[in-house]
Amino acid sequence: MLRSLALIPLVVLLAAAGCNGTKTTAPAETSSTISVDEPFRLGLGETVEIEGQALRFVDVVEDSRCPVDVACVWEGRAKVQLAASLADGEESRQVLTLPYGSMTEEESASWTVGGMTVTFVDLIPAPGSADASSTAREVELRVDAAE
Repeated sequence: MLRSLALIPLVVLLAAAGCNGTKTTAPAETSSTISVDEPFRLGLGETVEIEGQALRFVDVVEDSRCPVDVACVWEGRAKVQLAASLADGEESRQVLTLPYGSMTEEESASWTVGGMTVTFVDLIPAPGSADASSTAREVELRVDAAE
């Protein structure tokens, strides 16, 4: 009898733990479809579908652009990493550089992958702008059919 009474608190504790209403789920990946030859914006972590392929904004690698309303000796640069999930199931990643001033041979604002050319147009918000305090980052891209 004493043994049975000792088990009651354990059973109650386990039952209470099982009734916890908190459920952890991964954030839903945002995905949309766009057409080629039109500029569009993509938020950090978002994916867009283009003619059966997926393009995802992975990371802001560098943002050393000169703040708005400041005269800088050097314009700085912005680099973002994109990932393309191709129709054959392969994934390819590339770092693109926003063309401020001169770029090295390894840097490019465009990337040809999976029959399309992706061009890095802008990184939003600009440093020093009213929206710069926001943690929401967007990349503006344009996708054209590869030649």
